[in-house]
Amino acid sequence: HELDLVTDEIIYIMAGKPYFPLLLHLHIRSNQWAFNYEHPPLVKLLIGLSLFLNAHMGSIVSELFAARMPSILCGTALIVAVYWLGRAPFGRVIALLAALCLAVSPWLVYFSALAYLDMTMTMLVTLAYLLLWPAIRQPRLYLLSGLLVGLGMASKYTAILVLPSIIFFTAYYFIVIRSRLDTEQRPPVPWKWWVMALLLIPVAFFIADPAIWRQPYSLFIKSILFEWHQSITGHLTFLAGQYGGHVFHWAVLYIIFAKLSIFVTAPALFFLIYAFIQLLRFHLKKTQLQITEITAIAFLGSWLVS
Repeated sequence: HELDLVTDEIIYIMAGKPYFPLLLHLHIRSNQWAFNYEHPPLVKLLIGLSLFLNAHMGSIVSELFAARMPSILCGTALIVAVYWLGRAPFGRVIALLAALCLAVSPWLVYFSALAYLDMTMTMLVTLAYLLLWPAIRQPRLYLLSGLLVGLGMASKYTAILVLPSIIFFTAYYFIVIRSRLDTEQRPPVPWKWWVMALLLIPVAFFIADPAIWRQPYSLFIKSILFEWHQSITGHLTFLAGQYGGHVFHWAVLYIIFAKLSIFVTAPALFFLIYAFIQLLRFHLKKTQLQITEITAIAFLGSWLVS
């Protein structure tokens, strides 16, 4: 059975239908870009591409399923990335368990089945962060990480929240961890790659956001203010047969236990406490953990905070 059309899906599908042909024919000044410009367009462009390909292949799947294909593919890619890139810092067993837990997560299954912005953004910023580990020895990967952050922002603005953790872990490694390594094991400080990666973020975001090309500054500011206003004042919510201007007070428990799942957030919180204690003991020189284990703890802790 196909999951029914859900809330914002119709908006993103309606935007994706004209967006992709507009970009394909380089009609950048068309007024059709104004529809839903307040949300970045990358996912809507992918939805439009998926609808376009499905139509030209004889509509082998329903239009709704075709619109959901980007989220389905990104959710699958996220699971693969967690295992593939998680092996180096955490080991094969932990990486495999993490990928399996992610694969059966109701949160991932649900959002991977919807034509929403969230799954594409999550996949992009997760890849961007996990690439920091191999980038220590292969600094060119910082460019790819920066590109992915920019594309994540072009999917959903909240992707920018990964940037402080990226900067923190990178600084922590090169300021603290690197100084504890033997001289011959210390990687060179890749200033050039860092600068280029930081510059690449806004460039990638702008290129992937043709909806604001007509008036870049004003449309970008307006879209940011729209998002900010919505986050402060809320929007109409429909829950348990009632509607209101914001989330009902009693819904907090529902969100913690069901939408976010306390079975996910509680272990993450406990690990952050454990990570803080281990890092503190490391700095006080009261731990027997190896430097690689401490680095992995800092890496995972910073990722969870982001």
